[in-house]
Amino acid sequence: MPEYHSCPYFGGGIVEITDERYRHVLRRHHDFALAYWERSGETIQDPHFVIEREQDRGAVLLYRWYDDIDKYVMVAVRSDLNGRRWLATAYMTRDIVRGELLWVRS
Repeated sequence: MPEYHSCPYFGGGIVEITDERYRHVLRRHHDFALAYWERSGETIQDPHFVIEREQDRGAVLLYRWYDDIDKYVMVAVRSDLNGRRWLATAYMTRDIVRGELLWVRS
């Protein structure tokens, strides 16, 4: 069943998490999907900052720090020309990709 989360970076616009994208994260980032999946929605709803990579102008990367795991949760969000937004992938990381800082939580 899809999930829908509003995101302040998109002016409160909705980001969809499809079943297919959840299965992708489960395959690629199994530990994250099983233990911390709810944090992908939290990161969409309350990111600490948003970055766009020069190499991939089709996605923005939302980051949120979690002290209890001593890592960021990163959620990549893609958009289409019709304004639909969806989670492309999500995982835990200590690294921040290089790119243009688009937004910081105030």
